Amino acid sequence: MLPKPLTSIDDSSSASDGSKVRVAYQGVPGAYSEDAALKAYPNCETVPCDDYEAAFKAVELWLVDKAVLPIENSADGSIHRNYDLLLQHKLNIVGEVQLRANHCLLGLPGVTMEELVSVVSHPQALAQCRTVLNDLGVDKVRDQDTAVAAKTVAINCVRHTGAIASSRAAEIYGLDILAEGIQVITFWKIELLNHI
Repeated sequence: MLPKPLTSIDDSSSASDGSKVRVAYQGVPGAYSEDAALKAYPNCETVPCDDYEAAFKAVELWLVDKAVLPIENSADGSIHRNYDLLLQHKLNIVGEVQLRANHCLLGLPGVTMEELVSVVSHPQALAQCRTVLNDLGVDKVRDQDTAVAAKTVAINCVRHTGAIASSRAAEIYGLDILAEGIQVITFWKIELLNHI
């Protein structure tokens, strides 16, 4: 799904502080890519996209000013899909952001870690947090995105299911942080894209 088009008011916006700049990212609010967009452009309007391809298209079609897309993960290597998309689309890399992933174990308000039977998250996040998850003895359930996992836990309200996501995702979806920094140290290299 592509974001809504820019309005004529938005066309002239690209202040140096990032205000009014619309930045596309893959995922839902609370995704690490959204954190990267806000780190690069603190006052921007973030625009969620269903997938990486939609974020590329959003920039090409002038629906947004820029996009942020992960290129490398220090624990798991290159994100080959985005390298392929860079070759297929006529966009420039205009900057780079390094973002340290701070995976948090999240649960419904009032739930303790000991009550968890399963934890849901993106496969990479599950792998990066395997030591803590193995110590807890929980089932690991794969989801498409860390923020989607947090949103799912919040919507389904199942006390025995937790999520691994960012502290911002916990805030957005009303979840408690049961443990913080539970991952192998992981950095993301994120590219900032713009029109040619």
